[in-house]
Amino acid sequence: MKMKDLVERFGLVDREPIIYDSNLAMKTIIQCQFCTPEEQKISIDFDEEVYPSEKGIHILNISVQEFNEKMRTGNPPDYGNIRRMINNRVNYQISLFDLIYASFCLFHEEGHWVDFENSGLSGSEFMKKDAPYRKSVYELGERIKREENQYLKVQLANKWTLLYRDIPMEKYADNHALNKLSEIDWNEFENM
Repeated sequence: MKMKDLVERFGLVDREPIIYDSNLAMKTIIQCQFCTPEEQKISIDFDEEVYPSEKGIHILNISVQEFNEKMRTGNPPDYGNIRRMINNRVNYQISLFDLIYASFCLFHEEGHWVDFENSGLSGSEFMKKDAPYRKSVYELGERIKREENQYLKVQLANKWTLLYRDIPMEKYADNHALNKLSEIDWNEFENM
């Protein structure tokens, strides 16, 4: 199953603007973009070659298994943290974990879009709400990139994921995703 199939199965395409295989998705795999490039320039990690002018949820349309592998190897501590959140809230068969993890990521990005839409703010105003939190996370990420001691690097990466998940906007999106996952009867996916 590809990510596009999952989006269609959950009806996300009917609720949120979905963009497949954009430059943004090629770099980050999945991300909610609620700013124009001009608004995005206030972000501490703005990259004008990557951020699209199209607002919506950008997704790399790859298989669910490949998506999971890219997410797992891209940030192992965050992957593990999300896995713990899922395990604490969702009843499922372990054989479905790739599907459930990919679904969490889709619903997480949908949560960002819902949060943004409900805020009534412009993209840049919405981003400014969490800017102080994101600055700390960004600075820690930069420190991790420079760290040569592998043990300390792992410890800092674990700290990074906890800081990141504590950003109010991320907490909202995580809760949205976990609530959506809890509503689904995963037994229906057993024979897929």
